[in-house]
Amino acid sequence: MKKFLSCAFILAVFLCMPLAHGRSENMPQFKDYPILLTSAGNAEKTVHDAIVKAAIRRGWRVVQDTPNVLRLSLDVRGKHQVAIEVKIDGGNASVNYINSTNLNYSKDDEGRESIHPSYRKWVTTMLKDAAREAEAKVSGI
Repeated sequence: MKKFLSCAFILAVFLCMPLAHGRSENMPQFKDYPILLTSAGNAEKTVHDAIVKAAIRRGWRVVQDTPNVLRLSLDVRGKHQVAIEVKIDGGNASVNYINSTNLNYSKDDEGRESIHPSYRKWVTTMLKDAAREAEAKVSGI
């Protein structure tokens, strides 16, 4: 009976290990994400301002601010941190991952990157908010 309980306990530990390790997915790519769909006089400034406003509203902190490149960081509940670089080109933005803490980031031998699904959610939400902000500014809403 003791052998059976010991084997059952060991099996349970091994089966639960993936749950304790956390979730991850392929690293999402945000290249040339459309922020401003209509033409505007100074599209890059409009996109820049919209991203800054949307990022701050979503809890991101602007770490570095140059005309076409922003470095942003996000701290969620003091437990999860991520840093990104946003490059602005016309009405589009491309997001590059810099680093993170407690988001299960990994890179395998073939160069494939993975990260916790919340990363995708946080960046996508911020970019969608920026697109709404830019369009509202151009249309005068």
